[in-house]
Amino acid sequence: MKSMKLSQIHLLCLMSALLMMTGCGETSDQLPLASVSGVLMKNGAPVPNAEIRFKPKTVKAKMSQATTDENGAFELNYSQSEKGAVVGEHDVMVTIYGKRGPSDVEGQLGPPLEPPKEYVLGMKTVPEEGAENLTLEIPAKS
Repeated sequence: MKSMKLSQIHLLCLMSALLMMTGCGETSDQLPLASVSGVLMKNGAPVPNAEIRFKPKTVKAKMSQATTDENGAFELNYSQSEKGAVVGEHDVMVTIYGKRGPSDVEGQLGPPLEPPKEYVLGMKTVPEEGAENLTLEIPAKS
């Protein structure tokens, strides 16, 4: 009889601990987002069709990303329905895709003629008020 009560107490403690753990911490849905937009430059010229990724450093959340337009301009997206990035520090990465050959299918990109180039631009902080007109610069020696 005593061992049954002891088992019930252990089970109750385990369930309580599990409930407390699932209630702790913020999910990415609860984290504040801020608008981030700007232009990507290399050697003083805008970089078109590059992928920009902001990866949060201090919280567990999804990356925000964007693709630059023909003028190098971008606006980060957190998800398909939410614009911006999580407030705080981020590692910033850029992928520049090489030139592409002709496509057999109209409206689709052709095969790459050269491999993509990856760049790590270091850390950027997204403030609560957001970052509009941000200039990201790929180092000249890259």
